[in-house]
Amino acid sequence: MKFVRFGNIKATRQKHFGEYESFHSPPVKDGFYAMPHKAQEFFLIGCIDETQPHLFPKTPYSEVVYEKWKDIINDIPIEWDKSGGCYTNVTKYPKEYEDEMKEAKDKYLKIMRQIRREFTLKDEDIIWHHLENMIPHNEIIQRSGSWVSSRVKEYKKAFKKENARLKYSKKFTPYGYSKDHFEVFIPFNI
Repeated sequence: MKFVRFGNIKATRQKHFGEYESFHSPPVKDGFYAMPHKAQEFFLIGCIDETQPHLFPKTPYSEVVYEKWKDIINDIPIEWDKSGGCYTNVTKYPKEYEDEMKEAKDKYLKIMRQIRREFTLKDEDIIWHHLENMIPHNEIIQRSGSWVSSRVKEYKKAFKKENARLKYSKKFTPYGYSKDHFEVFIPFNI
């Protein structure tokens, strides 16, 4: 099965292992997070510049641009937009600021493209995942918080079942569906 990771694909000591338990807390001390190629959830990589700071500049490009323009930006008034149901700028940002922010975003995306890794795992490899309800209990090897470990072969079947279930239920919500529960934790080097 094909997976995607932004960053290193080496089993790394998880700094916050055991400190607190949440859905995304690592299930074991060493490993790395990844997503199935067909179900990437990009909000999960939103803080990658904090979790893997060695891959990014010390001060993000967007912060540098904001610092330069903050006096002007903070003076732009906002008002309630009834049509959109949100606050919006009364006036547009200066074109130069917009251009610099676009350039900052492009630099960030360039880094993201450079650190994106695709890899394939064998059916017999053992991984951690959240699809406990989609695989037979006798195929679960171990449990840790909201995570279970199983062979990739079982994860692949569970992924297909859950993906089909979500596609069907998507018809009932205008927001689509979250895919963060498809994340996996891989406890070995690739």
